[in-house]
Amino acid sequence: MFGSGCLLDDLIKYINSGVDCRLILVGDQAQLPPVGLDASPALLKDYMAMMGGVSFAELSTVVRQQQESGILYNATKVRQLISEMEYGPGVTDIFDLQLEVDGFDDVDRIGGGELIEKISDAYATYGEDDTIILCRSNKRAIKYNLGIRSTVQFKEERLVRDDKLMIVKNCYQFVENLENVDYIANGDIAKLCKISKFEDRYGLHFAEARLSFPDYDDQEIFAKVILDTLESESASLTYEQSNMLYQGVNEDYAHFTTKKKRYEAVREDKYYNALQLKYANAITCHKSQGGQWRCVFIDNPFWQEELTVDDLKWLYTAITRAKKNLFFTAAASRMIFGQTNHNRLSRFAEEIPEEYKDFFDESESRRRNISYHFEEDSAGKVHIEKTFTEAPKAEGTNFRPGDSVFHKVFGKGMVVSAKSMSGDTLLEIAFEKV
Repeated sequence: MFGSGCLLDDLIKYINSGVDCRLILVGDQAQLPPVGLDASPALLKDYMAMMGGVSFAELSTVVRQQQESGILYNATKVRQLISEMEYGPGVTDIFDLQLEVDGFDDVDRIGGGELIEKISDAYATYGEDDTIILCRSNKRAIKYNLGIRSTVQFKEERLVRDDKLMIVKNCYQFVENLENVDYIANGDIAKLCKISKFEDRYGLHFAEARLSFPDYDDQEIFAKVILDTLESESASLTYEQSNMLYQGVNEDYAHFTTKKKRYEAVREDKYYNALQLKYANAITCHKSQGGQWRCVFIDNPFWQEELTVDDLKWLYTAITRAKKNLFFTAAASRMIFGQTNHNRLSRFAEEIPEEYKDFFDESESRRRNISYHFEEDSAGKVHIEKTFTEAPKAEGTNFRPGDSVFHKVFGKGMVVSAKSMSGDTLLEIAFEKV
């Protein structure tokens, strides 16, 4: 373990050991805290006051956005709600979160049918480097990345030239030719220039790549890379994969006579230090911290009836990544003020007998024009008679609402609507896991 094991404490101790040294820490308490913590210790007054000689100030004037900005308006609204909740019950009803999109040119809400077109437009207007999709989980980010590659970028290979990639674990190798760069950091963005020499080793998939780093003046490196993390739902290699890699590399140096020499050899091994990569058109909000993009899409289909402070901090962090345009996609309609509000499920729905719940099947109701006739007999029992006619296929297509479909990226889904367009078919599909 290096130092005390607490970087902040070691940093403060180092500053205090000098003569007339000062340290300025700047942050936003409303943003996501470090992973695994409820708050950032560096921004907690009580914690920092124990260090001694600390003064605090709060900045309240926004200079990054124009005052009439919808991005600023909504970020401020969420931030105020966070402040109220931190000194209150800690949870709030989703109906209290009324995001505003009407009257603003820089904020909009879009449905799934518009998503591909809007992402394509953003790439054309701002470029891929200045457009990002922010997700709640790596699983969602994977779905977006694979979907964008197939339907927006029309890429068929796993990796191609100019792919935007993210490094997902710190690496201290491969930087000997970089100026003013001591290591490649978790979260750094790289562009793929060339990839070759694919090989399988230690149960993992490797290749050699030439990468350029836009944030480091497009300097290039040649590095060994691991491909297994590209579509992995974990943030980086899993514990099992990391252990398998370590054990495999360690065996390669079994001929070393001392543990120290073997350890040093493993630590410098190019396979053990191979860069772990993920696609970077869509990333998690945690990975986005510290970054800004001119166009941001916020994906969040998982809002519950109650929102916690963590939920709102996630949303606030996501909103404040945008500089020019912000799109809410897959957001619950009731979150957006001035647009269609989905009513809560009636409490009486819970009283419906189980035998009737399957009777009202969504896919069947879309596929067929259904009518119901209710009749009560002399004993007071209600009988339900259902009649239907098959919904017609959309003109010029082979699909009708309610049809089951399968997509290689998004999985099983149901056709909500179908429309013929210039010899092609435009489908609106509700996927089970998207």
